[in-house]
Amino acid sequence: MLRTFALAASLAAVTAAWANAEAGSDARFNELDRNGDGFVSRDEGRDAGELNTRFSELDANNDGKLSRDEYAALGREVAEKLAKERPPSRRASAAGGSK
Repeated sequence: MLRTFALAASLAAVTAAWANAEAGSDARFNELDRNGDGFVSRDEGRDAGELNTRFSELDANNDGKLSRDEYAALGREVAEKLAKERPPSRRASAAGGSK
């Protein structure tokens, strides 16, 4: 039972990380820009989890829509957050490792 819970929690974390990694991407912007005008309006972003509470903050020029550059700021934030959460990689020594 405990193993099943741990697996479910791990899967949820991976799924959330993947979804967050898509936030701010060109592909996600294109999905949200349903009318193809090059902007994501409040209405288009209404059901986007990453925009639920951040639309006004991301709308730097307060025109009621997000440009590709404004939306990309979200992607940069997500990338920085993921980089901070990722444990440092372990490298072998440059001198050829240990004997």
